[in-house]
Amino acid sequence: MRSQHYPRVALRKVLVAIVAILAFLGTVVTVTLATTQPASAAVGDLLHTTTFSVPCSSGLGVGVTFDGTYLWYSCAETGGTDLYRADPLTGTVSYSATIDNGLGALAYDKNDNIIWAGPGCGTDLTSLWKIQLDGSHQVATSTAVTNPRTDNCLMDGVAYDGSDGTLYISPDVSTTITQVTQAGVVIRTVTWTGSGCYNSGLAIGGGGLFQGSDGCQHVWVVDKNTLAPLYDFSTAASGSRDEGLSCDSQTFAPKDVMWSKDAYNDTANAFEVQPNTCITGGGASTTLSESASPNPAGIGSPVTFTYNEQNTGSHPISGVTVTGSICGSATYKSGDTNSNGHLDPGETWIFSCTHTFGSAGTFTDNATAHGTDTVTDSALPPETASATVMVGHSCVPVVKHVSPLGNPKMEIVRVLIQGTCLSGATHVTFGNVAATSFTVGYAGNITASPPQQPAGKVDVTVTTPGGGTSAINPPGDQYTYYLPTITQVVLNHGSVAGGNTVLIQGSMFSGTPAPTVSFGTGNFSSSVVVLNDGNIRALVPPHSSGTIDVQVTAFTGSSLPTSMDHYTYK
Repeated sequence: MRSQHYPRVALRKVLVAIVAILAFLGTVVTVTLATTQPASAAVGDLLHTTTFSVPCSSGLGVGVTFDGTYLWYSCAETGGTDLYRADPLTGTVSYSATIDNGLGALAYDKNDNIIWAGPGCGTDLTSLWKIQLDGSHQVATSTAVTNPRTDNCLMDGVAYDGSDGTLYISPDVSTTITQVTQAGVVIRTVTWTGSGCYNSGLAIGGGGLFQGSDGCQHVWVVDKNTLAPLYDFSTAASGSRDEGLSCDSQTFAPKDVMWSKDAYNDTANAFEVQPNTCITGGGASTTLSESASPNPAGIGSPVTFTYNEQNTGSHPISGVTVTGSICGSATYKSGDTNSNGHLDPGETWIFSCTHTFGSAGTFTDNATAHGTDTVTDSALPPETASATVMVGHSCVPVVKHVSPLGNPKMEIVRVLIQGTCLSGATHVTFGNVAATSFTVGYAGNITASPPQQPAGKVDVTVTTPGGGTSAINPPGDQYTYYLPTITQVVLNHGSVAGGNTVLIQGSMFSGTPAPTVSFGTGNFSSSVVVLNDGNIRALVPPHSSGTIDVQVTAFTGSSLPTSMDHYTYK
């Protein structure tokens, strides 16, 4: 959470001074509560900005978490009240508490109705805090817990994993994330995924670990177990810096959002994320999925809707029911492996129902699952899923939008393909080359890994069993491959004899075959090491004196000469 150029205390003093000057001059500063939702929301869209009615007295607050009803936020270095409960949409504060005269990041544990908090440079500079809530969403008790990460008295990253009850923590200005037990025992420490800043906020709402970037307005989402990239998005639309993060699958249902708390003002921003990846309280205690078969179907032919209800939490669940909007209550089929009548952790129960359609059309079944936590004896938030079936006609696929899940000028792992009639896709091509891999997800949207190709624009097409191949539909169906770009050569000068090593920075350097580096026309480096997509180490070959252009050639082509790629032989 520290600025790249100024330490936290100095930056906070500057901000406080600015506010004081404005107040002295009689300047009125108006903060508008954003409530307008984009007409066509997508991953990374800013859906809402909430301004809290009670500001942090210290001017510094990094924590935010959603408990299924309220949005909680924390204040650091207060010397007093450090935890507030507010309405997630209006920001109106209805309750507050003093835990340690200063708290850091927050994470809600819906399995046990607990808020986990990091230190916030209060009285206890090192401990984590276990804050037990009661049934009225107020603090019942608070207990200090061992914190193995004591490298900073402010912790701006805490996430709770509802599947195993562990915590992920990251102090301020850190590039590592530590997974710990609730007793503070270290399980593993991993390196932050982002670049350019430090890690800030953390959140878990299922299989993904959300990682904020301290001042760089970007969030990376990785598989929490393998750390493989899932997707990422910019948060620049908010104009704020991301500190504490929290998942919320209820306030804007059926959309999932990730809340981000700004450290130096009293706002929290809700960004749309991929469906079922940011579930309230550390991940779903249950996850519901649905399919329809056959699809497409003929008029008068029975269609079976199948529902899979999985317990991804740590408590058994009783009274599990699934209801569909088309054929009503679904029938339990299988999954209770020990026949105890409880959906135990790790179990998946299968329900189904059958409906016969008497007319042609496109029909969507919206399903809802309910259950009760047997440990807390409380009803779980309902899980929802849907499946769309086409009856009596073929549906021709149309690709309307192709958006990179990441920086389009860096190596792209996956892209999101949106359109109509994409369900059941069997082939996805970029130009004339098949996608490396693809999956058909929520509402028929497709996530695909593009193949390597030369720089330029290509049309993306989708093929389905009943509708054939989508027609070319530029510019909506186009995807752009970029040339390598050099932004800096370090050091950018050396002897005519060569033999020294330089660091070349830029983008689009990775891929197969491995890139080559030339110092002037045809004068190639004999040793090129690709550190990542934006960094190469290269051995400088001999050359006559003078300034030349360094060029990187990768799978998309060769970088174009600019003043940033100059190297001078002396």
